[in-house]
Amino acid sequence: MVQGGTNRTSGIRVQGIGLANIGKIESVFYRTFTFYLVPSSNFHAAREATLRAARELFSAGGVEETTVRAGCDAVGVR
Repeated sequence: MVQGGTNRTSGIRVQGIGLANIGKIESVFYRTFTFYLVPSSNFHAAREATLRAARELFSAGGVEETTVRAGCDAVGVR
């Protein structure tokens, strides 16, 4: 999500947000892990929680949410 690239298996390309913005992705994941995930969370729940955190911290449809969505799609987390 930071660096970007194309997943070799899915072929989905992710436009990274760049190393200068690594703090944004870190804060999305921190919020996800500390507020939304529980021991019984599965990958789908993690995807939804991460998207929710990106929307709450930044904006719906913003580059952060778009990047998280593309990253999840690229690795097959639905």
